[in-house]
Amino acid sequence: MNAFEPLLWTACAYGVLQIASRDAPRLWLLVGAVAGVGVLNKHTMLFIAAALGVGVLLTPERRILRTPWLWAGGCVAFVIILPHLLWQMHWHWPTIELQLNAKRYQHQPVSPLEFVAGQIQLMHPFTLPIWLAGAYFFLRAAAGKPFRFLGWAFAVVWVVGMVSQAKTYYLAPVYPIAFAGGGVAVERWTRARGRMWLQPATLALLIVGGVITAPYVLPVLPIEMVPRYLRLLGIKEVRPERRAEGEVPQLFADMLGWETVVSTVARVYHSLPKAEQARCAIWGSNYGNAGAVDFFGKAYHLPAAVSGHQNYYLWGPGRFSRDVVIAVGIPGDRLRRWFDAVELAASVPCPHCMPDREHTPIHVCRGLKIPVDVFWPKTKCWTCDVPEFAR
Repeated sequence: MNAFEPLLWTACAYGVLQIASRDAPRLWLLVGAVAGVGVLNKHTMLFIAAALGVGVLLTPERRILRTPWLWAGGCVAFVIILPHLLWQMHWHWPTIELQLNAKRYQHQPVSPLEFVAGQIQLMHPFTLPIWLAGAYFFLRAAAGKPFRFLGWAFAVVWVVGMVSQAKTYYLAPVYPIAFAGGGVAVERWTRARGRMWLQPATLALLIVGGVITAPYVLPVLPIEMVPRYLRLLGIKEVRPERRAEGEVPQLFADMLGWETVVSTVARVYHSLPKAEQARCAIWGSNYGNAGAVDFFGKAYHLPAAVSGHQNYYLWGPGRFSRDVVIAVGIPGDRLRRWFDAVELAASVPCPHCMPDREHTPIHVCRGLKIPVDVFWPKTKCWTCDVPEFAR
């Protein structure tokens, strides 16, 4: 979903820009459609929509709000969002529950300086002059006055992100706005001073910076070399989460080890008697383990996984039975409270994974002590500390 955010945020901002510069109010229909799809992709689309609204209200471009096409565009967005809104209502607003739990159990404070450092790191430091120039162009330069609402939108997203201590990458989709303004500002400045050589020099600098920092975001180095390279660059990720991190950034660490886990689960599953295989459930501790089973499991002839983690909980217990369950990534001491017999069948090592995944236990559990329909609600976990069954 994050991969599509820059496209959708930029398309929304560009649509409002076209409405303001071309006096084309019918484009509110298109903006409404983009905003509606954006919300279905990720709820943070509401941030850029609100920020653009604030920006327009603070500038003379507020004139574009005085049209019935704005309301028509709002209706388009509402119709697109409505099925998802009804889903949220039906399931008692799980996204709100997730966000509250994340704030309670997952997030940790980040100072304003750490937040700023995280933004510079996120965009890579060599781009800092470009997006700062873009913010200045929109907010202060005379030539940027017709587009000032974009500067205010950028500033609003930035301030809200800092105050709410959002994860650094939450702001990533707003930077195309600042880069666009920065590109114009650099071009105007170099032309006005007859220093055209600075344009290709700027491009070369950005390319060099991208090559240097690429191993931080792209899997171009052997994984065992990544920690040493990042130490050489002096890069340390700004993390607003309590989850412990190893030497490898989470971006890479959470990519590793999944098929090995699934192949081990398959070995355990196929070692069971045929009668048990027919009614055995594979229970993942979180959507990572369950999703890996669902993604790789077809090649190993595994049944679909179940989990109490986030949306997996809503999809129900599936073939979860009181007879036999393979639990993936759940400590044995938590399982023994609920099953008559718990056997550690394997432990999958992953030295470069996140610390909580360096060893993934796989247990075979038999004899659930209570009915499945009573036990399943206890597995529910919307970014909680631990689900109820593990307390």
